[in-house]
Amino acid sequence: MLLGLPGIGDYSADKINPHGGFPIDVWSAEVFAELFFDKKPDNDREAVDKVKNEDLKRWGKWSWMVFYYIVQDLPNLSKKLKKDLRLS
Repeated sequence: MLLGLPGIGDYSADKINPHGGFPIDVWSAEVFAELFFDKKPDNDREAVDKVKNEDLKRWGKWSWMVFYYIVQDLPNLSKKLKKDLRLS
């Protein structure tokens, strides 16, 4: 299992495994919290688990597809939702 390797945490395991999960980290928690909860989190680090749990609750085994779709379509989603969504 990937998580048993030194230096591999939940985020890295989700990124390495092509069908792993929802690879949320601090830099993306703000964007996904805005999409899922319609507000920016007070603390991005604390939002990571909340955002990941929400995604898994909504899409289960398909959550990895949702992550990659959203990341690839942020400009269009920003325009449609009239929000400045960017991963920086």
